[in-house]
Parts: sequence; structure tokens; C-alpha cells
Amino acid sequence: MKTIIRNILICTTIVIFTASCGNDWLDLYPTNRIETNIAIRTVADARAAMNGVYWQIQRSTYYGGRMIWHGDIKGDDMRTWGASSTRSGVTYRYDATPQTVNSALWNQPYTVIRNANNILALVDNLEFSALLSTEAQEAERSNIKGEALMARALAHFDICRVFGVPYMKDNGASLGAAIVLTSLAGNAKPARSTVAQTYAQVIADLRAAIPLLSDSRPATQGRFNRWSAKLLLSRVYLYMGDNANALREAEECIAGAEAAGFALYTNANYLQQWQTKFSTESLFEIVNISGQNTGSDGVPNWSAANAANAVHELGITRTFYDLLASDPDDVRLRLLRVGFNYPNAFPGFILKYTNSTVAIESNVTIFRLSETYLNSI
Repeated sequence: MKTIIRNILICTTIVIFTASCGNDWLDLYPTNRIETNIAIRTVADARAAMNGVYWQIQRSTYYGGRMIWHGDIKGDDMRTWGASSTRSGVTYRYDATPQTVNSALWNQPYTVIRNANNILALVDNLEFSALLSTEAQEAERSNIKGEALMARALAHFDICRVFGVPYMKDNGASLGAAIVLTSLAGNAKPARSTVAQTYAQVIADLRAAIPLLSDSRPATQGRFNRWSAKLLLSRVYLYMGDNANALREAEECIAGAEAAGFALYTNANYLQQWQTKFSTESLFEIVNISGQNTGSDGVPNWSAANAANAVHELGITRTFYDLLASDPDDVRLRLLRVGFNYPNAFPGFILKYTNSTVAIESNVTIFRLSETYLNSI
């Protein structure tokens, strides 16, 4: 009888405890999938999310690889080398079809835009830690918001450049990017805007980002800063044929960046600076380190002349080499490596994407001070 009574009391206690607690213990979030408004609550959360945006930009399907060689091998100075050239050969030969087009340069920028939008939706209402100063957290939140706006602007601009026609062809009337400013469902299919509308949104995001971004050099390595945003804004105006605004933004960028410690390369340090991470000209670069890099498909490995297991796909043209070689004092010759033992008629490589003894750990510079000077000419 005592055993029966004891069991009844235990069961009753369990029922009472369960009823008093309700079902709160069921309200748990899966560890492998967390809602954005739960994942991004604090300034530290937002910084972690922004680091994720940089990781998406770093991928070999975007600025770690394809966005770089997509532009380089379409010009007269570089070409595709080697048996593996099918990856870039379509772009090099200008014979892309709907089946072979470089679709990664549509998909990956939109991944960047989606993640940036997630941050922008919550960044103004972040919780501040009592352990850190309010002023420091305000400054960090401002930076994060500016970086997210810059990332969104860059991604829209790149999509428009790759899949739209030049602005000046018809004053931006042709189709550009599908402008996405909020988080969308995975199966959403927003309509494409015009090139002019896309550029207007890019300019709006950059103008909102610039006053929020850091204007210093040491603290912004590997992150967007005010001067990288100024350079991009100058470039957008240049593509539009708005030379007055392009010049104004370029001049402001040059003055501000040089005051912050950025500087052009000299003839004396030219080769050394190209082989240095975070060089004096680098306004923004992708950071590649051991275990976190673009891998074998990244542009550093594709253009590395002597690295073990390098793909050796991106090389210089004979015409380009002959042009530089016609002037033995041309400082750019120091960046070229020719005669590499590879089964091609004229194998030659350029070292501008290799600034580490381990090729895949080389940083990739996206915005450079010297480009700003070109915009101002």
C-alpha cells in the first residue's frame, strides 16, 4: 500500500510541475537553423553576420575568382591557358550560351544581397552590452550598417555590369539587375529593373554608407571603409558618363585616403608592394588565410606561376608582354614571369594576385588607390 501511495504522489507531483511550467521547454530553436531576428540581436551578432557577408564575397564564385577573371580575360592583356580552360574559356572566347553562361555571377551576388538585407533589417535595433561602452558599440553598429549598405551596392552594381548593357548605350533604359532591398522567399522571382534604376539604387546605398564607414586605415583592413565606397561611387558615375561627379568623388577619395595613410606605389617599392598583403594602395581586399581561403579555384591559384598544384589557367598574352618588353625600364615587367615549363606556345603569368608564399592564402585586392587616380584623369 505504501508503494502505491508513493507512486501516486510522484505522479501527482509530475503533473502539477508540468502544468505549472507550461510548454515553455518546447520553445527551443533548432541548432542548425535560427531565425534571423534571433541570430542578430547584439552588435557582436551583427559583426558575425557581416563577417559572413565578407565570406560570401570571398568565394571563388565571386571576387575570390570569377568576378576577377571575368573582366581580366575579356581584355587584350590576359588570356586562358591550359587544358582546364573550359571554366574560363567560354568567357575568353565570348561564346557563352544560356547553358554555359557564368551564372555564378548572378547567384552569388544575390546571396550577398540577401545576407546584407538581413543585417540592415535589424541593425538599428540592436541590443547593447552593459560590459562595453555605449559609444564604442554605436561606432561599431554604424560601421556594420555602412558595410552592409556597401556590400549591397557592390553586388547590385556587379550584376548590372555583367548581365546588363553599358549605361551610356541607351542612357540606362535597358534591363539591369532585379533590385532587392528586403528579405525574400527562396522561390521569389523579382522583376528586373532598368540599368538606370539599378544605378540610382547603388548610388543611394553608397551615399548612405559613406558617412557611416570608418575613415581610418589600420582599423579597416579586410573591411569596407569610407574610401573604398568613395572609389566605387566615382566608378559608378564614370560608367554613367557623369564625369563631373566622377571627378569630384575621386578627388575627395584621394585626399581623404592619403590623409588616412594610403599611398601610391613608387618605382622603388613596386614589386614588394604587389607582394604585400594590405599594401599602401589597398583600399579594400579579400582576406585569405590558412583554412579560410578561395581554395584551388581562387584567382591567386589560377594565376600563380610556380606554386605547387596551381591551376595555371590565367596568363598574359604575347602581345602584352612584347608591349612592356619594348621598354626595359617599364616597372610592370617586374610582375611578369615568362617561360614557365607548361605545354603552351607562350606561357606567361602575372604576379599581381600572389602576395603569399602559399598561393591560395594570397589576399585579393578589390579597390586600389591608383584606380581612383585613373578616374580623375
